[in-house]
Amino acid sequence: MGSASIRADPAADPVGGGSWWRRGLGVLVVAAVATTFSEVFYWYSGGTDYPGRVVFYLIPTTALLWTLARFPTGGWPAIVLAGAVYGFVTEGVLTGIVYGAFPFDPFAISYTALAWHAPLTVGFGLLLLHRLLARGTPARTLGAIAGFGAFWGGWALQLQLPADDDTEIPGLGPLVGDVAVLTFACYTAAATAVVAVGHLVLGRLIRTEDLQVRRPWALLMLLAGIASLALLVLPSVWWAPLELAVLLGCCLFALARWQQPRPSRSPAPPVLPLLTEPIPTRRLAYLAALPAAAVATYATGVALDPSDNSLQALQTAIVTSQSLLGATLFLLAVWIACRRPPTARPMTPPVE
Repeated sequence: MGSASIRADPAADPVGGGSWWRRGLGVLVVAAVATTFSEVFYWYSGGTDYPGRVVFYLIPTTALLWTLARFPTGGWPAIVLAGAVYGFVTEGVLTGIVYGAFPFDPFAISYTALAWHAPLTVGFGLLLLHRLLARGTPARTLGAIAGFGAFWGGWALQLQLPADDDTEIPGLGPLVGDVAVLTFACYTAAATAVVAVGHLVLGRLIRTEDLQVRRPWALLMLLAGIASLALLVLPSVWWAPLELAVLLGCCLFALARWQQPRPSRSPAPPVLPLLTEPIPTRRLAYLAALPAAAVATYATGVALDPSDNSLQALQTAIVTSQSLLGATLFLLAVWIACRRPPTARPMTPPVE
């Protein structure tokens, strides 16, 4: 799986090598796929400002790739914690969503960093989806892709609710509201095509070492992140640097603990190579289940003609369940990673 480059002393040089064009293409493609799941499948904005959002998402994408290379030991706790890093940088550096109305607002911390970005973008959209397309069984691959499609179709229904004047965001207007099923189908098919091309490129052109962020690029993105935090977030959220440091520090500390060898288990394989497994072109056909399930769910919802109160209840149910699930997974991952490794008892000769 090409994991040797990650296993080779990642603490000494977590940034790796690779050709310059594949490194640039790798981070750009990962950012494009991540933006699709973090933005396109969230806002239903019609993609009117998609290229600009991909550029902004280079910052959290770089943080994600650096984390996966710096802390190579895999396992689901590592994926949850790395996804949390991505989510906290997205909602704490590009915007101030993670800070809420007061310091360490628990709901704001969970939604959307832990409730959406970590499980859906990183866990499903990047890692699980690539692995399923590479070598998943037909039943499991179709089930997972169709399941996400059905979720997206249901989530898109609640976006028909009228937007508050104080929360309206430029670029979201063209396809928000009562959207025709055909329009929704075309939109979802286009987003799925972006995901398909992205994963195909990762599997065909990008190597694992190409996704190991080099220091000059990491420094550039760090400076860009600091500028974004200072200009876009800090003026309205004075406690942002402290809270962000605590949240990211918690993730990195837990990941560092997770790297320690434990007698009770063998080290899990690295996560980063999952993004570069070869994908046979014919297996991209499985992705057709995403728009098919999404359109079926959306069309059924439109035919039922739910009231605004019903859509509001649907939104509340989805957001609440996601927030609780995301927070639970994160706390469980931190607890498992930070548990002190069991120490083997010293061997003592039997008493005769």
